Amino acid sequence: MSRDYDTITRLQVGEMPLIRKVIEQLHLKDILLKYIKPHKKESIPAVDSLLILLFNITISRQPLYEIEQWVERIDPKVFGYKFFKKGVINDDRFGRALYKLYLPDRASMMTDIVLSMIKFTGIDLSRVHNDSTTVKAYGEIPGRTRTGLKLAQGHSKDHRPDLKQIVYSLSVSADGTVPVH
Repeated sequence: MSRDYDTITRLQVGEMPLIRKVIEQLHLKDILLKYIKPHKKESIPAVDSLLILLFNITISRQPLYEIEQWVERIDPKVFGYKFFKKGVINDDRFGRALYKLYLPDRASMMTDIVLSMIKFTGIDLSRVHNDSTTVKAYGEIPGRTRTGLKLAQGHSKDHRPDLKQIVYSLSVSADGTVPVH
């Protein structure tokens, strides 16, 4: 007696539920949606594509052109989908999503993400350590960038008032040196 059996498909889940839980608790998708609005014609919103990239960077680190094969081995429910149509996950999709990530005010978006992380983890910010350094620029560098950055002369730690510079600073929490800004 022969029986017809459905094809058994083996899909990976691995550490993805843990990463998904952290993404949910940080409200990362909501924060990204605040800055990157979905387009009506997208079968997979840019924010979801960015989250798939985040999963990949965290777990596997495939180049963009190999992510489609990586996603095919994973249960789509991990990403919040029942299935993906063949060919929908591709490097063009991720390129467009990364471009959309570049368009909004990334400083405000990053601040929202950091504030969400601080709230989630309970990092103590009653004391913050700050360090700064300068990056010197030589030659003629006129005007501003399109984001408003302008190299300027100022107080130089190297005692070179003739050079233009960018001041870079990093602030970290006192309870574990977690970068906060």
